[in-house]
Amino acid sequence: MAKSITNRLHNDVFTTFMVIALLFIALGIFMQVQWMDDHIEAECRHLDALVAREQNMLANELFEGRTPALTLRIGEISMVQDIRQVVLYTAAGTPLAHAEAGTATMGGDTIAPLALQHMDAGAPFSFTHDFDTLQFWRPITAIGETLGWIQITYELSRLKKQAVGFFAFFFCLLLITLVCMQMLLISRLRQSVVNPLEELDTAMREMDAGSLSLSFPADKASREIAMLANSFQDLIARLKESYLTLDKANAALARSEQRLSRVFAATSDAIWEWSFKTGETYFSPRYYEMLGYKDQELPMIYETFKSLCHPQDFPETEARMAESVRINDALSYNAEFRMRAKDGSWRWIHSRGRVVERDASGYAIKICGTHTDITERRYNEEKHRVLFEASPEAILILKDEIITDCNPRAAEFFRCPRKALIGLRHTELSPLHQPDGKRTEDRAAEVFLQLQTNGSLTFEWLHRRFDGTLFYAEVSLAAMDLRNETHVVTFLRDISERKQVQDIMIQNEKMISVGGLAAGMAHEINNPLGGILQGIQNIRRRLSPDLPANIEAAGTTGCDLAAMGKYIQLRKIDQLMEGIRESGQRAAEIVASLLTFSRKSERVYALSNMPELIDRAIGLTESDYDMRRSYDFKNIEIVRDYQPDMPGVECSATEVVQVIFNIVRNAAQAIARQEDRKAKGTISIALHHDNGQCFIDIQDNGPGMDDETKRRVFDPFFTTKEPGEGTGLGLAVSFQIISVYHGGELSVASTPGQGTVFRIRLPLHHNPYPQLKA
Repeated sequence: MAKSITNRLHNDVFTTFMVIALLFIALGIFMQVQWMDDHIEAECRHLDALVAREQNMLANELFEGRTPALTLRIGEISMVQDIRQVVLYTAAGTPLAHAEAGTATMGGDTIAPLALQHMDAGAPFSFTHDFDTLQFWRPITAIGETLGWIQITYELSRLKKQAVGFFAFFFCLLLITLVCMQMLLISRLRQSVVNPLEELDTAMREMDAGSLSLSFPADKASREIAMLANSFQDLIARLKESYLTLDKANAALARSEQRLSRVFAATSDAIWEWSFKTGETYFSPRYYEMLGYKDQELPMIYETFKSLCHPQDFPETEARMAESVRINDALSYNAEFRMRAKDGSWRWIHSRGRVVERDASGYAIKICGTHTDITERRYNEEKHRVLFEASPEAILILKDEIITDCNPRAAEFFRCPRKALIGLRHTELSPLHQPDGKRTEDRAAEVFLQLQTNGSLTFEWLHRRFDGTLFYAEVSLAAMDLRNETHVVTFLRDISERKQVQDIMIQNEKMISVGGLAAGMAHEINNPLGGILQGIQNIRRRLSPDLPANIEAAGTTGCDLAAMGKYIQLRKIDQLMEGIRESGQRAAEIVASLLTFSRKSERVYALSNMPELIDRAIGLTESDYDMRRSYDFKNIEIVRDYQPDMPGVECSATEVVQVIFNIVRNAAQAIARQEDRKAKGTISIALHHDNGQCFIDIQDNGPGMDDETKRRVFDPFFTTKEPGEGTGLGLAVSFQIISVYHGGELSVASTPGQGTVFRIRLPLHHNPYPQLKA
C-alpha cells in the first residue's frame, strides 16, 4: 500500500536531520581527537621539561655508576602527579632501576629490556599512547653520548574524562537543536501542503456522480492547490463528454459480442487472438473447455499458452508463428502441437491463424486463429506409426511401383539407410532374373496384374541387398487407398534360413538315396577293376628283361627282349600301359570314396587339437600330387586366425582333416582357374568357439559361385572342374562326414566375383545320437 504524503514528509525530514546529526557527530569526533593529540603533545613536553631538570645529575650518576643515587632520584620523579612508573635503562637497554609512587627498586628482573631498534637517539624524546596511558622515553646524554634511557608511564585518565564530558555536552546540544527544527518544519509542511490536499481529497470523494461537479473552496487554498483544483474541474468536464461517447460504443460492442458469442457456441473450434503491439490476448470459452478448464480460469496472456504448450513442441510452434508475421508476408500460420489439459494429460491441437492487421511498415500488429482438438486422429496415426516402425517384418510403401516410404526393418533387410530406399523402383532391389529363369521385370508385371485382380497376394521372391548379397523373402502385397491415391503395402519376411533348412533336408535325402546306389556300384565295379589293375601289372612284369622266366620264354621263341623293349618305347606302348594303370588306380579311388560315402564305418572320436588338424590339412594340400601338377600352392597366401583359448574338439581327426583338405584344395584349384586374376590368391581360415560349438570359416578370394552352383555344390558327382580333374564326391563326402557322422553343419556362402566362404560347425563334445538335441 502506498504511503501518505505526511508519512513521506516525516520520513524525509527525519532522514535529513539524521544525516546532519551524523555529520556534526563526525566533526565533533574529529575535533575531540585533535584536541586529545594536542594535550598529549603538551604532556610530553611537560615530562621532557621534568627530565631535563634532572638531566645533568642523572648523566653524572650514570657515568660514575652510582646506582643507589639513581634509584633515589627516579623515586622522586615517580611521585609527580599522574606518573604511574619510571624505569631507568643503561645505554644497552638493560633495566637498571624502576620506581612506582615514590618507591624505587634497583635492578629490573621483572622489567623487559628496552627495544633500542625502535628508539631514535637523535630525537629529544619518543612516546606512544592508547588514550589510557602514555609511554614516554628520553635519552640521557652527556657530551653527545647516550649514557642511558629513562621511560615514564603517564596516566591519561584525567584528560580522558575531560574529553568525554565535552563530547556528551556537544551531543545533547545537537540533539535538542535538531528535534526543535524538525518539529517546526513538520508543523509548517502540514499547514501549507498536507491539510489543503486532504481537503481536496474530501471534496473529490463528495463529488456528485450524476453531475460530475467538484465543490472546493479554491479561494481559501494556496495558489498551487487552487491550480490543482481547477485542473480537476477541466478533467471532469472532459470525462463527462467521453462517457457519453463510450456509452454509445459499449452498446454497439455489446451487440457485436452477442453475435460473436453465437458464432463461438456454434463451432467446436477454439478462437484465439494475440496483439503484438499491446500484448493483449483473447481465448474463447471453447479454448478453456477443450483443455478441461472453466471459462477464464487461466489468465488471457501469451504466457498461459507458452506454459501449457509441450516443451518439445513450443520452439517449432513459435518459429512457425514468427514466420507468418514477417514483413509484408501473407503466409498463414499452421502448426500441430501438444497442450497440457487440467487433468495432466496432453491434448494434440491443430492451430491455424493469419495476420489480420499490420502497420504502415508491414509489421504484424495482430494475429488471430483457431484451435482444433486432433488428439483422437493423432492417436490413431501414432498407433499405426508404432506398428509400422516396430514391425519385425520389412514394410515398403509403393506408389506406381516406386518406394515412397519404408520402416527401419526394411533398411536392415537391405543393409542401407532408409533414405537410400526412398525413390527406388522395387525391381532395383532384385537381380535381373528370378530363380525360375524369368526376367525380374516380367515377373513383377505378372505379380501386379494378379494383385489388381485379387487385392492381395503372397509369394516368394529373390532380392538383392545393397552389398550385392542375395536372399529369399516371402512377400505379401496388399492394395490400399491413401489420400485418394492407390498405394501398395509390401511385407517382406526373410526366409533364407528356412530355404537353407529345406536345401539341407533335400541334400540329406539325396545323400541317403545315393548311398545305396553308391554301395552297389562300388561292389560291381570293384571286381573287374581288380582284374584290369592285376592284368596290367602282369603284362609289365612279363615284358621285363630282368625276370628269368621271361628270358627263358624269349629264348625258346627266338624273341629278342631288348629289341622288344625298344619297340615298346618307340610305339609308346609303355605310356599306354601307364595310362591304363593310372585310369584303373583312379577308378579304384572313386570306388573307395563311394564305399566311404555309402557305409558307416567304425570311427574313433577323441579330443583333438583343432589348430593342429587344420595345419595338417594345409600340409597335405601343399604336398598333393594333383595340386603340384596344376598349381603351385606356395603362391597362395594362407591367413590363419585362431582363437587363443580353443578347447579340444571331440571328433574323428582323420575325417575332419579330409574335409578341410577337400575344401582348401577346391579353393586353390578355383583360384588357379581364374585367368584374369590380378590380386594374389588368399585363403583365410578362422577358428573360434561359442556356446559349446566349434566354428571353422574357410574363405577364399576366388571367382565365387552362382546360385545354381551353390545349390548343387554338395550333390554327389557334381563338379565344375575339367573332365578328369574331379570326381564330384569330395564335398558330398565332406558333407556327410560333418552332418551325419559328427552332428554338425557344413554350409556355403558365395557371391560371383567376391569369393566363397565354407563354414564348418562341430559340437565340442560328440553326440552319438545327433538327432536327439540336448
